[in-house]
Amino acid sequence: MYQAFRVFFAAIPIIMGCFLVYNAMSMLALSKEASLWPKVAGKVLEVKSGSYFSYYSSGSRILYHYAIDGVTYAGERIAFGGGNVSAYTTDQTVDVYYNPDNKSEAVLETGVRLAYYFWILLSVALVWVGISLWSRLG
Repeated sequence: MYQAFRVFFAAIPIIMGCFLVYNAMSMLALSKEASLWPKVAGKVLEVKSGSYFSYYSSGSRILYHYAIDGVTYAGERIAFGGGNVSAYTTDQTVDVYYNPDNKSEAVLETGVRLAYYFWILLSVALVWVGISLWSRLG
Protein backbone atom coordinates (compact mmCIF):
# COMPACT_ATOMS: atom_id res chain seq x y z
CA MET A 1 0.00 0.00 0.00
CA TYR A 2 2.75 2.44 0.99
CA GLN A 3 4.69 1.57 -2.15
CA ALA A 4 1.65 2.28 -4.33
CA PHE A 5 1.22 5.65 -2.60
CA ARG A 6 4.85 6.47 -3.28
CA VAL A 7 4.67 5.49 -6.90
CA PHE A 8 1.46 7.41 -7.50
CA PHE A 9 2.38 10.67 -5.78
CA ALA A 10 6.00 10.73 -6.93
CA ALA A 11 5.57 9.44 -10.48
CA ILE A 12 2.76 11.80 -11.47
CA PRO A 13 4.82 15.03 -11.18
CA ILE A 14 7.80 13.34 -12.86
CA ILE A 15 5.67 12.17 -15.80
CA MET A 16 3.87 15.51 -16.10
CA GLY A 17 7.15 17.41 -15.89
CA CYS A 18 8.80 15.28 -18.56
CA PHE A 19 5.79 15.73 -20.85
CA LEU A 20 5.81 19.51 -20.35
CA VAL A 21 9.57 19.73 -20.92
CA TYR A 22 9.17 17.80 -24.17
CA ASN A 23 6.27 19.99 -25.29
CA ALA A 24 8.00 23.27 -24.43
CA MET A 25 11.24 22.19 -26.09
CA SER A 26 9.32 21.17 -29.22
CA MET A 27 7.57 24.56 -29.38
CA LEU A 28 10.90 26.29 -28.81
CA ALA A 29 12.55 24.37 -31.65
CA LEU A 30 9.62 24.93 -34.01
CA SER A 31 9.59 28.66 -33.24
CA LYS A 32 13.29 28.96 -33.98
CA GLU A 33 12.84 26.99 -37.21
CA ALA A 34 9.85 29.11 -38.29
CA SER A 35 11.91 32.29 -38.03
CA LEU A 36 13.92 30.98 -41.00
CA TRP A 37 10.88 30.17 -43.15
CA PRO A 38 10.06 32.27 -46.22
CA LYS A 39 7.22 34.75 -45.94
CA VAL A 40 4.39 35.77 -48.24
CA ALA A 41 1.55 38.24 -47.95
CA GLY A 42 -1.72 36.84 -46.67
CA LYS A 43 -5.13 38.10 -45.68
CA VAL A 44 -7.10 37.53 -42.49
CA LEU A 45 -10.51 36.09 -43.37
CA GLU A 46 -12.03 35.74 -39.91
CA VAL A 47 -11.27 36.70 -36.33
CA LYS A 48 -13.48 35.40 -33.52
CA SER A 49 -13.22 35.61 -29.78
CA GLY A 50 -15.28 33.47 -27.48
CA SER A 51 -15.96 29.80 -26.99
CA TYR A 52 -14.10 28.06 -29.77
CA PHE A 53 -11.61 25.20 -29.64
CA SER A 54 -9.22 23.84 -32.23
CA TYR A 55 -5.97 21.91 -32.11
CA TYR A 56 -4.03 25.18 -32.11
CA SER A 57 -5.99 27.39 -29.75
CA SER A 58 -8.98 27.72 -27.49
CA GLY A 59 -11.22 30.64 -26.72
CA SER A 60 -10.55 32.44 -30.00
CA ARG A 61 -10.07 31.79 -33.68
CA ILE A 62 -8.25 33.33 -36.58
CA LEU A 63 -8.47 32.16 -40.16
CA TYR A 64 -6.21 33.52 -42.88
CA HIS A 65 -5.25 32.57 -46.39
CA TYR A 66 -2.10 32.92 -48.44
CA ALA A 67 -0.96 31.88 -51.91
CA ILE A 68 2.27 30.19 -53.00
CA ASP A 69 2.96 29.44 -56.65
CA GLY A 70 -0.70 29.97 -57.53
CA VAL A 71 -2.00 27.59 -54.86
CA THR A 72 -4.09 29.09 -52.05
CA TYR A 73 -3.67 27.75 -48.52
CA ALA A 74 -5.56 28.49 -45.30
CA GLY A 75 -4.08 28.75 -41.83
CA GLU A 76 -5.25 29.08 -38.23
CA ARG A 77 -2.01 29.22 -36.26
CA ILE A 78 -0.75 32.58 -35.04
CA ALA A 79 2.48 31.20 -33.57
CA PHE A 80 3.78 27.99 -32.12
CA GLY A 81 2.57 27.91 -28.55
CA GLY A 82 -0.30 30.35 -29.05
CA GLY A 83 -0.69 33.99 -29.92
CA ASN A 84 -2.80 37.08 -29.39
CA VAL A 85 -5.78 36.97 -31.73
CA SER A 86 -6.88 40.48 -30.69
CA ALA A 87 -3.89 41.91 -32.58
CA TYR A 88 -5.58 40.99 -35.87
CA THR A 89 -8.67 42.23 -37.70
CA THR A 90 -10.74 40.81 -40.54
CA ASP A 91 -9.43 41.79 -44.01
CA GLN A 92 -6.04 42.76 -42.55
CA THR A 93 -3.01 42.04 -44.75
CA VAL A 94 -0.45 40.00 -42.80
CA ASP A 95 2.94 38.40 -43.29
CA VAL A 96 2.60 34.62 -43.35
CA TYR A 97 5.65 32.48 -42.67
CA TYR A 98 5.31 29.06 -44.27
CA ASN A 99 7.25 25.83 -44.06
CA PRO A 100 8.96 25.33 -47.44
CA ASP A 101 8.78 21.55 -46.97
CA ASN A 102 5.06 21.62 -46.11
CA LYS A 103 3.48 24.77 -47.51
CA SER A 104 0.21 24.17 -45.66
CA GLU A 105 2.04 24.68 -42.34
CA ALA A 106 2.24 28.39 -41.55
CA VAL A 107 2.34 30.95 -38.76
CA LEU A 108 1.83 34.69 -38.52
CA GLU A 109 4.43 35.29 -35.81
CA THR A 110 7.86 33.75 -35.38
CA GLY A 111 10.55 33.86 -32.77
CA VAL A 112 11.09 32.55 -29.30
CA ARG A 113 8.60 33.53 -26.62
CA LEU A 114 9.44 34.04 -22.96
CA ALA A 115 6.57 31.69 -22.09
CA TYR A 116 8.56 28.72 -23.44
CA TYR A 117 11.25 29.26 -20.82
CA PHE A 118 8.57 29.60 -18.13
CA TRP A 119 7.11 26.21 -19.13
CA ILE A 120 10.57 24.64 -19.16
CA LEU A 121 11.28 26.02 -15.67
CA LEU A 122 7.88 24.84 -14.40
CA SER A 123 8.47 21.40 -15.92
CA VAL A 124 11.87 21.01 -14.32
CA ALA A 125 10.34 22.06 -10.99
CA LEU A 126 7.67 19.36 -11.34
CA VAL A 127 10.30 16.72 -12.03
CA TRP A 128 12.29 17.95 -9.01
CA VAL A 129 9.17 17.74 -6.81
CA GLY A 130 8.55 14.17 -7.97
CA ILE A 131 12.13 13.11 -7.32
CA SER A 132 12.05 14.80 -3.89
CA LEU A 133 8.83 12.98 -2.99
CA TRP A 134 10.29 9.70 -4.18
CA SER A 135 13.44 10.08 -2.09
CA ARG A 136 11.55 11.19 1.04
CA LEU A 137 9.01 8.40 0.82
CA GLY A 138 11.66 5.76 0.26
